[in-house]
Order: sequence, then C-alpha cells, then structure tokens
Amino acid sequence: MDIEILFTALLNENWKMYSDSGRYEPEELESEGAIICADGNNINEYLNSRFSDQNKILVLVLDPLRIQSPMKRVKTEGHDLVELTEAFSLDAIIDKITVGKDQDDQFKLSVRHFD
Repeated sequence: MDIEILFTALLNENWKMYSDSGRYEPEELESEGAIICADGNNINEYLNSRFSDQNKILVLVLDPLRIQSPMKRVKTEGHDLVELTEAFSLDAIIDKITVGKDQDDQFKLSVRHFD
C-alpha cells in the first residue's frame, strides 16, 4: 500500500491518556474494530464526518512506515479511508495539530505533497 502520510484525530482532552501510556489505542479500536485514518486527499471529509459535533480537535500526523499495525483501504461513510487494526506506538506520530472550525463551520486542512 503506497501511503506517504496518514491522519487520525481525537478530542484534545483525550491526548494525555495516550501520551502517558506510550501507545495510541482509542476506544474506536474496540468499538469499531479499527482505528480510522485518512490520507491527505480525504482528511477534510474524514474530520467533518466524524467530528461534526466538535468545534476543536487534535489531528495526529502519522508516518505509515512507523506503524506496525496492519492497514487497509476502506470506503466508510462514502469516503476512502484507511483502517488500522491494532494500536500503535506514539513513535509513529510525527506531529500534532489543533484544528478549529472555520467561519463555514467546517474543519479544513490543506495538505501539500512536495516531491
């Protein structure tokens, strides 16, 4: 699977729990059987469909090469996303970005790839 970068998101207040444990193992892994992620092409659809009831979230930027969990592309809620079927070490996180909604009540991230 050729994925250069992945994103997942959570509520800001939940970050401390994961940072203390050293592993990212959200409740969705147990309830949905996977950690749902998006690549740069689908990040805004992912954020706005999964976090529409939130005003601010924490986006985790992930290096797929550092994730030891199996991953697969899926179509969820009409969007092309990526599922990780196991928790992963926080070493896979290369950045954290707090994102708020814009004046149109939408989360918007601009992801650019430089070759």
